[in-house]
Amino acid sequence: MLVIVGSQKVPSEFFSKETSDFNVAVGNQPHSEVAALALFLDKYTESKWQKKKFNGKIEILPSSSGKRVISKDK
Repeated sequence: MLVIVGSQKVPSEFFSKETSDFNVAVGNQPHSEVAALALFLDKYTESKWQKKKFNGKIEILPSSSGKRVISKDK
């Protein structure tokens, strides 16, 4: 498997139906390449990243109005 992230600097033959199975774009801004990669990784990992726990110093929890930051320092 090969994932190519880019636009103008990627040779046009990579965008053909014979070469690529998928061509994903999210808008036409530079950050769209990162968004397309994030969508691919989410599908590829079957969203398992959401269940992964990290041993960081803080935990950020989403909420309906912003976020909650929990410090794990003792």
